[in-house]
Amino acid sequence: MRRFISFFTATILLIMTFLPNYYVCADENNDQIIYCNNDGYIVVNTKIISCSETRSSYTKTASRTFTYYNSDDVAQWDVVLTASFTYDNITSQCTSSNAVYHIYNSSWSLDRLYYDKAGNAAWADFTFDYKILFITINSYTGSISLSCSSNGTIS
Repeated sequence: MRRFISFFTATILLIMTFLPNYYVCADENNDQIIYCNNDGYIVVNTKIISCSETRSSYTKTASRTFTYYNSDDVAQWDVVLTASFTYDNITSQCTSSNAVYHIYNSSWSLDRLYYDKAGNAAWADFTFDYKILFITINSYTGSISLSCSSNGTIS
């Protein structure tokens, strides 16, 4: 009976050693919808792209996509912020960030896109203009951000 208890305890400890890997790399993907005053809406999608583990820390790369849709449910443009983080259950740090954009309706054009990182966060600020015959009819200014907690939670 003692051998069984010893074997059972060792097995549980071994399993618990590998459980954090599952939670560290668990697939996180969610959408948030924001309705605008001008009959359009925004879909913000956040997803984990990759994760890895070293002996003393973890690395996680995530992206957040900000897509503007018109009232006919047609995507007009988007901005994709991608950032990599390291964390060790005590602190976290953003190690890289990048932002790209896509335009799906040629009446929209990018006026400004700026991205940066500091501490445990990355962000992008942007402005898109809607033009007809070179005259700006509408403009949208927004921002998105990604941050990582010391235990790897992306927000």
